[in-house]
Amino acid sequence: MKGNKKFEIGKLWLGKRQPEKTRSKRSAVLKQLWLAGKWKPWNKGKKLGKEHKQKLRESNIQTWKNPSLKQRMSRIKKEHWKRKGAKEKLSKKIKKFWRLNPEKLSGMRKKIILKYKKTDWEKEISKALKEYWRLNPQEKLKSRKKQKELYKNHPTMRRERQLVADLYYATHPDERRHFFGYKAKKTRYWTALGYVKSKIEKKVLDYLSQKEIREQTWPEYEPFTLYLPNTKPIPDIFLRKLNVIVEIYGGHPRAYKRKVKKNRDYRACKIPLVSITPGKIWNLDRYLLKEAIKLSKTSVAKNFRVEKFLEPKKEWLEKLKKEIKKLQKKKVKQ
Repeated sequence: MKGNKKFEIGKLWLGKRQPEKTRSKRSAVLKQLWLAGKWKPWNKGKKLGKEHKQKLRESNIQTWKNPSLKQRMSRIKKEHWKRKGAKEKLSKKIKKFWRLNPEKLSGMRKKIILKYKKTDWEKEISKALKEYWRLNPQEKLKSRKKQKELYKNHPTMRRERQLVADLYYATHPDERRHFFGYKAKKTRYWTALGYVKSKIEKKVLDYLSQKEIREQTWPEYEPFTLYLPNTKPIPDIFLRKLNVIVEIYGGHPRAYKRKVKKNRDYRACKIPLVSITPGKIWNLDRYLLKEAIKLSKTSVAKNFRVEKFLEPKKEWLEKLKKEIKKLQKKKVKQ
């Protein structure tokens, strides 16, 4: 070549479609060089500018608009993941990377948490998903069927996910409160004791915030998380002066089931509880105040110490970790 200029294959095929034989040959050669450690991607170790990144992003979006390319890549990916050990190999690589770089993992988690807390990212995702399901009802049904099939084929998966979540939220109580709508994120109605999530809660807290009743009870809305053996509830109201917990339930059938389960757990741990349902709202003097005062005089309320249930027990955490490991081993065998 003239002046010993470097040959660039990109310029040779600029604006032309490369034949399939040529592409497959080049791909095979590059794979051999890659395995031998004699070739690396052109962009490895290079920092790209904003304009360059934007151009690449736009070109990628334009390229993936081609339906035949999408179908082809989908087929190739499916064939790749069907191979034995492909998923396990990638999983091991990712786990190894996070194990060797714990600071990157913690940094990534902090960024995600901050994004959820400081922006409306969570709401935007929720709105976009609702709109997508509304416009594509068949896709919604498909996704539900896939989820059911997944749990059917992997019976331990649901339990494993639940245990992992329990372990994470037990060691990160602030994140648990945020996730379950604690304080600001899922509140709608204003009361003298702060924002609440429902009209029933508003009526109860408006009643408790009256001067005379407030002095008798010292109410607090969602003040802490209780770590009980079977459940980890955030009590709706704690009447500090009377040492009694108040739980407010809705009229939905699921709310009734939750009420029965929760009341059973409270009773087992000897926790003084007053349950309020929509049918009791009309007479809170009788069903809330009188009931709470009556309960505060019993031995259950006198012996109740909140401090015992504010932190998870080490034995429970160890038991949880062992159970997760057992389920993960079963999953590998399957």
